[in-house]
Amino acid sequence: MARTASEFAHLSDAELKALADQIHDELNQARTAYQAAVEKGRKIACELGRRGQLAPPLHEDPAAARKELNDRLADAKKRRQQGP
Repeated sequence: MARTASEFAHLSDAELKALADQIHDELNQARTAYQAAVEKGRKIACELGRRGQLAPPLHEDPAAARKELNDRLADAKKRRQQGP
């Protein structure tokens, strides 16, 4: 860490404080922009979901997929109850 600290060793205390404030402001601006982009993305995803445009269904027949899942869970439960 001392190696990177030497990069700023020539700066006065006031210059170093000003640089720290500048970096802090830049980080706040980046954070604010990121939060705004995330919020905009959420709103877009919400609207796409409202319109039914998000993702195609994973299965043609949701009831058949549910039955297959329940069957697999029941089989796993039976195997656990039988033991090794």
